[in-house]
Amino acid sequence: MKRFVAFLIAAVMLLAFVACDNGTTPPAGGTQDSGDTQKTPEGTQGGSSGNNPSGGEEEEKYVPNPDCPYTGFVGIGVQSGTGYFDDLRVNNKGADGPKDLVPKTEFQDADKVPEFHALGSTDAVKPEPIKDPTLPEDSTVDKKVISVESGKTLMIGDAVWNYYQYNVKVLPADENTVIDVYFAVKDENNYYVLTLGENKNTEVNCYKVTDGKKENAQFTVDLTLPTDAMTSVSITLDKTEVLIYANGTLILDLDNAVFAEWKGAPPASIGLDIAAPEGMSYFGVNASNVIHDGKGTWSNKVETIATMAFDRDTTTYYDCDEKNEAPDPTPEVLVGNEYGDFKDPENTTGYTGGHFKDGFILKHVRFFPRTGYSKADQDRVTGCTIEASHDGKEWVVLYTFETFATEDEFMLIDLDNNEAYEYYRFHGAAESYANVSELEFWGVEK
Repeated sequence: MKRFVAFLIAAVMLLAFVACDNGTTPPAGGTQDSGDTQKTPEGTQGGSSGNNPSGGEEEEKYVPNPDCPYTGFVGIGVQSGTGYFDDLRVNNKGADGPKDLVPKTEFQDADKVPEFHALGSTDAVKPEPIKDPTLPEDSTVDKKVISVESGKTLMIGDAVWNYYQYNVKVLPADENTVIDVYFAVKDENNYYVLTLGENKNTEVNCYKVTDGKKENAQFTVDLTLPTDAMTSVSITLDKTEVLIYANGTLILDLDNAVFAEWKGAPPASIGLDIAAPEGMSYFGVNASNVIHDGKGTWSNKVETIATMAFDRDTTTYYDCDEKNEAPDPTPEVLVGNEYGDFKDPENTTGYTGGHFKDGFILKHVRFFPRTGYSKADQDRVTGCTIEASHDGKEWVVLYTFETFATEDEFMLIDLDNNEAYEYYRFHGAAESYANVSELEFWGVEK
């Protein structure tokens, strides 16, 4: 009997051991829930390293490219007013590690909005998506963006990032909104920032901040951001340069000295493969420094305002309402804040030009006539003049057009001028309507 009991106890223990050994396999139709089971940690997404967001596998470690001199994380901000942002992303261009440093973020789902932090802070900030302000109030489209108020910044990334392409769409609430797009941010005292909307939303500037000191990284670009549509901004930190695009057009190349001379996109003559005059710089005109006769344009057309003579496009032109035949000019056609009094009886024709506050010595002018109006039977060139002034009132004639220019070609004019002036203009002859498709001022600083 004792032997039988001992045998029975041994058999029970053996069965219990087998059951324990197979405990990792739940019985058919059942589930296993054990507090001792070790779970795979959920991944996190961050700067230079972390785990795979899908969980289970560690993400590739980011390794900076040693050949790229520009390093730092990215951000957005607003100096004044309210700015709206969408489609923010950062793509790894050539360093080892994940392809998407910041995957494209459309801000549709509040739970998927990445964590940002303010410039100079490590505290996490998660902006709340709002309805796209460009949509009508009654729109049923579920399009979301994020807004940033005046004085706020949102940063994301890692200070070791380099060799990347940073994309974001921006929208100012009005012409007084100034938007900042930060890149190559090492810390709160060392970074680059692209500022859009300066000078009443007519300029874009790129600044470099070193040890807290801010200076212009290169030059001013003439660009007005629409307030009813997003503008796509793309910044590429390459091995040798920084390229900045707006809606797919290159507007800045921070390391190209030749590009820097154009103060933005190259002048039309350069675009037509006409070499720049040796030893001279191009002095551009835009809405912030244009001067004109103040008469407005023929039939109040905004397509032919004074700045069209300086827009780097030979298909557009200035068309002055020389004889005051159109209705009173509207503010839209009186572009700029410096123009003559169209009621002045002495001003019987029209003109357009630029005010250069620092002055320069004009040595070379490039003139492209309005198509169809530079020929014997339609001559709106002969008798026109290039003029200069110290005060915008008393003018000196530097050049007189003695015949019409060849159609659809630039006329290259060398000037015998060694004096620096603040004001230069193209002054139309009678019944020329100051027609000019493109006017380029070239010279040297005084």
